[in-house]
Amino acid sequence: MGIPLGPGARWLLIAASAAAVVFLVAWLWHIPVSATPFRLAVGLVLGGAVGNLADRLFSPRGVVDFIDLGWHGYRFWTFNIADVGITVGAALLVLSLWRRDPEEQRGAP
Repeated sequence: MGIPLGPGARWLLIAASAAAVVFLVAWLWHIPVSATPFRLAVGLVLGGAVGNLADRLFSPRGVVDFIDLGWHGYRFWTFNIADVGITVGAALLVLSLWRRDPEEQRGAP
């Protein structure tokens, strides 16, 4: 979220983002269709990861953060829509895992 890591980090971040996208697609593929909140959460994280990966690949400036929140002279953070998807998706993922039935976690039918 607006953290400059230097020019050498671009390809490392592209590789990490691409690996995350592959992992999330594989994970989403194995989530049952009936687990809608869980699939939504992983889908939001996946969408954010794809958005940031596309920015890193196609923009010479990398990921552009354009939403700047603050109040008067206090600045909180700067982010973009992909970051919102990742953050909301991660929060929903935590809630989905926390509220999951213990029998379901053990893999019982």
